[in-house]
Amino acid sequence: MSSLPDMSGSGAFRRLSSSTRSQQVRKLSHRQPVPRSRFRRLLSAISFGSPAIGVAILTGSFLAGCAIFGHFLLQSDYFRVDQIEIVTSDAQIRELVAKVLKDDLEISEGMSLHSIDADTTLAAIRNLPSVNTADVRKLWPNHVIVFAEPRSAVGILVTNADSLLFDRDGLLFRRAKASDFSDLAMPVVSGFDHESLKLGDKIAQRPLSSLRRWAEVIDRNQTSFPDPVSEFNYGSDSGLTLVMESGLLFAPG
Repeated sequence: MSSLPDMSGSGAFRRLSSSTRSQQVRKLSHRQPVPRSRFRRLLSAISFGSPAIGVAILTGSFLAGCAIFGHFLLQSDYFRVDQIEIVTSDAQIRELVAKVLKDDLEISEGMSLHSIDADTTLAAIRNLPSVNTADVRKLWPNHVIVFAEPRSAVGILVTNADSLLFDRDGLLFRRAKASDFSDLAMPVVSGFDHESLKLGDKIAQRPLSSLRRWAEVIDRNQTSFPDPVSEFNYGSDSGLTLVMESGLLFAPG
């Protein structure tokens, strides 16, 4: 049999001396660190640097993600308007409100309910002279309701160019229709320096107060006025004059 080679000398399994091992350890300890990615450095800062900053960054990222998701969700077909309801007892106001929504505010079915500003819509409807009170409600996910209460007329102001209804405050809010003149409870008024008055203006309080007072007097004492009053005329110089149906004029003292 052949003898095994002597491997105790300078063969493959050479034993390292203590000085050699120390030099190799020093070389390993002086190696350049492996570069870390930005994400790993961020996690390191969150974990060991400043926990408060880390929590703020994560919270901000979460909220930003929720905002982006919410924006796309509200723009989806599920939140598109499929009904615009106008609730009012006056057909003319319904037409006026519909015109404001469509032409002035560009609100229509099919648009996102989220994009409709209820306050802006309400202000535009309240600017209509014939609307007394109004309200706008957005019913999620796809319904808009507009409430519009009309003003109550107490008289008709007749001018050379127009006939306008006015309320208790003297506001000229709507053009009179033929049917308004047949309402015996609604007096016809002229004068008031009316040529300068137009829709949306107000009758001065002094002549308005005089008109109210004499309208109440006539209503309580109809037997004293056998000839019905067809018109109340007020002039800045002559004051109030009652025009009877017979054509007679009566100037209250």
